[in-house]
Amino acid sequence: MRRRTVLWCLALCWLTSQASAATLERAREFYLSGDRPAARSELRELLASDEPGPDRAAVLQLLGQLEVDERNWQAALDAWSELTDEHALSPEATAISPAIRPLQALVECACEPAASPVQTGTERIATEGPAAAAPAVPAPTPAPSRTVAPAPGLLLVGAWGAEYDAAQEAVGGLIEFLESAGVGVRAASTEVPAIRGPEAVLSYLLEEAQLAGADGVLFMKSRFDFREYVEITRYDLDGNQIWRDKTTGSRSLKESRYRGKPSWSLVERVKTRLSKRIGTPDLPTAPDG
Repeated sequence: MRRRTVLWCLALCWLTSQASAATLERAREFYLSGDRPAARSELRELLASDEPGPDRAAVLQLLGQLEVDERNWQAALDAWSELTDEHALSPEATAISPAIRPLQALVECACEPAASPVQTGTERIATEGPAAAAPAVPAPTPAPSRTVAPAPGLLLVGAWGAEYDAAQEAVGGLIEFLESAGVGVRAASTEVPAIRGPEAVLSYLLEEAQLAGADGVLFMKSRFDFREYVEITRYDLDGNQIWRDKTTGSRSLKESRYRGKPSWSLVERVKTRLSKRIGTPDLPTAPDG
């Protein structure tokens, strides 16, 4: 009798797990097809269930990514903070943990004004100062005002790369070069890894540039492998491409041991190409430069 009970419990657990996995897969399908409300409903149903199953980390990761796509920064932070707190050793937590700090910065930048005589549920104005206390159920955050802290001539610089650390190191060298040449640039605080690819990182950068009152974004994409490249693109605040410059190269077998590290010879070539744009409308020098 006891053995039959144990087998019944195991079967019930297996069926619950299968049902949770099916719901998660259905949520992914909704998400990929663009039906985010349906995906969100499925994911929240999984989180609210008594037995969310072993895929809870995956549920939180997908829910956070959905909220990031819709620029609901507080809701995304809530989901991913729960993921890193409760499932710290999971692959999902490892993948998104570098995005927690940038999300916190975006939540603080998109805080509510101290006093607003008329404000609907779909309006939010970014102001200076610390973030207001988050409501129990965070409201969606639309695009911020572009009149906040204007910084004419400023370009926000960020990077994405298949080798994340190498990309950040390389873009740091380019920022120092541009600053020394008098170009008004600033490193982005949103050092977002490749959660879904360069499009997600660019979305973060454009959001931060709007909040900073910058004129646009310089976005570096790179790959440091046998066939390597560095691509620099300037965007306006609406995400329209103004210009793009791509420098390519390749590494010898002798240099293969440096795979995943910046190719400084390639970066120097990029600097040479960028120097031809400095002082032109492509890369204007700062007023005090």
